[in-house]
Amino acid sequence: MILIKKKLDDYFNMGINRLSIGIQSFDDEILKSLNRSHNSMQAKNSVEIAINSRIKNISVDIMFNLPNQGLKKLDESLNICFGYDINHLSIYGLTIEPNTVLHKRILQNEISKPSDEIFINQYNHIADLSEKKGFVNYEISNFCKKNYESNHNKNYWFGSEYLGVGPSAHSFNGLSRRWNVKNNFLYMKYLKTNTKYYESETLSKKDIYNEYIIRRLRTDKGINIKDIKQKSHKVFFLRNIQSWQKDGYISNKKNNYFLERKGKIICDKITESLFLI
Repeated sequence: MILIKKKLDDYFNMGINRLSIGIQSFDDEILKSLNRSHNSMQAKNSVEIAINSRIKNISVDIMFNLPNQGLKKLDESLNICFGYDINHLSIYGLTIEPNTVLHKRILQNEISKPSDEIFINQYNHIADLSEKKGFVNYEISNFCKKNYESNHNKNYWFGSEYLGVGPSAHSFNGLSRRWNVKNNFLYMKYLKTNTKYYESETLSKKDIYNEYIIRRLRTDKGINIKDIKQKSHKVFFLRNIQSWQKDGYISNKKNNYFLERKGKIICDKITESLFLI
């Protein structure tokens, strides 16, 4: 999609005040390997058009741990981002899924497989550079200037209600969630014929606890023990968090348990240990 300033200004007049741009990288070789439809020049033009529009809350997505990326190429993309004086940065570490194009290219030795060491080094580099630029790491994969957190994402992480509109969109009312049919044609057909276009499920107390853990542990606010209502769940959490806290992956302040930098690297592993099965 090519950004047009007038269209962005029209969006602003409609009440849209934030734009997130999926750049991924400003390196043409990497964009090509990711099978992206844009090139680095188009990416730069999009950001320039955005920051010169009436929408002043601009976020950019950058990927790391990519095959053949290296710290130098990552650093170049990051510095281009910060050079545009953006307010928000989202980062995504690549995971190789089986039977994908990237997976096949790795098996054929066309590209190198990213390692855990590279992931850790690049994540730490992003976090360090973002901090130097005045950005706060308010969620594992998100950094922003003061008061520029993504309200949409925070709404999800803190368990607030939300409504999803369109194919594949998810909604949540605090007790149950629902997800719309993925197919565009079927979604439109069901709407026109007043047919149910979504599936839903009601969350159990165990589900609510697990979802709270997986969402809140990712944020800089962490997990407040007072939010865990079930006594048995609270006992389970306190018992299982101790070893992580002892080893310096988790810190505790005023009943809040939050990840230290090295804990963020292995957040999934820590979260799994705190899940009720």
